[in-house]
Amino acid sequence: MSMVYGPQGPNVYAFETLADWANKKYNARFSVEQMQNTKPRILHKQLLELSASFNNGELDRELSEKQASLNTAELVSWANERFGASLTEEDLAGDGPELKDKLLEPAREFLRAELSDLEKYVLLNVYDSAWKDHLYSMDHLKSNVWMRSFAEKDPKTEYKREGFRMFDEMLETIEDRVTDIVFKVHLEAGARARSVWNVSQTTHDEVGQFAMAERQRAAAQAPQGESRIKQIRLEHPKVGRNDPCPCGSGKKYKKCCGKSV
Repeated sequence: MSMVYGPQGPNVYAFETLADWANKKYNARFSVEQMQNTKPRILHKQLLELSASFNNGELDRELSEKQASLNTAELVSWANERFGASLTEEDLAGDGPELKDKLLEPAREFLRAELSDLEKYVLLNVYDSAWKDHLYSMDHLKSNVWMRSFAEKDPKTEYKREGFRMFDEMLETIEDRVTDIVFKVHLEAGARARSVWNVSQTTHDEVGQFAMAERQRAAAQAPQGESRIKQIRLEHPKVGRNDPCPCGSGKKYKKCCGKSV
């Protein structure tokens, strides 16, 4: 939705892209004008309802209808166009529930294409980071494994054993991190994201201008008879370190009361 409602206002070309996407994925009948005249909150709700309906039986209903009305060749052509698949007549050999299961696989993958792309992106990034850490750990192990010989252990055997254990730990770490990231992904709505972005873009000059304005306002509101800026003055003259101590001991200040200063 953020690509539709950009910083400069609604994007007509993005509305067209969004309408084409929704019509193809969910068999919707959105027009560009309809989307432009719909409030973002309502449009977002409608898209969520369409997605939920396909996950709650609409997809099965569509497949059953096409399976009953089309022959194998027509069904292959329809499925390839509808779901962007590359099926052949041999792939859809069979009938009844078996044929429907074969259609469900590309259909479900088509509906979750965006999530699949996100999973691939996260997986590649986590694999890259974890593999670099693993190589660094293996280098560290290689440079220190010779010390195992002091315990009458073969360094080569220990290197293989520890390396295998570290590799298994890397795979477990990757699985946990990918799962954690995917489940915590939350795409902010465009308006809220722009609001956060604008706040983060506040410059130091703007903060300085605000502080200056506050100081000027406080000075203008101060009573006329009072000094607006009170100067700090010493009540007694400063005593040098080599001057006589003001306590009257006759010693130098640094040898008397100035010791604790």
